[in-house]
Amino acid sequence: MATTATDPQQTGRCGTPMPRPLPEGLTASFPPEPVRVGQIRRLATEQLAFWNIERCAGVVALVASEMVTNALHHGGGHDIVFALWYFRESGEVRIDVADGSSERPVVLSPDGERESGRGMVLVDALTDRWSISPDGTNMQATVAVESCAA
Repeated sequence: MATTATDPQQTGRCGTPMPRPLPEGLTASFPPEPVRVGQIRRLATEQLAFWNIERCAGVVALVASEMVTNALHHGGGHDIVFALWYFRESGEVRIDVADGSSERPVVLSPDGERESGRGMVLVDALTDRWSISPDGTNMQATVAVESCAA
């Protein structure tokens, strides 16, 4: 898994304009392998500790792992690009996942009989907002630091 600490371009992966000043960030690109879910969870947790916002680690790591799991199952075998951004000025953490597939995620009604299908329910419940790029290949979710338990 290749990871780099970086600043984003003028716009994020979903075409959303980046506010000024630019956020701090980390990106990783990797093949669609199940072992990557746990690695991303640990990477997100470590990065949030580096940014001194450990209180958001549980929520952000869970959302990141659900988004990567969704990309693994529905991405069509394309490499996955993961990015984690910290917008200090606005107090937000944003998770970006790109899987190259135009299949759009769907929030399903929870069903006790189904073994899967709860990932987007969790993403929807735990984030302040989430969106999909117009072509469906990129998803982003935002968590306000102030909403994380102290």
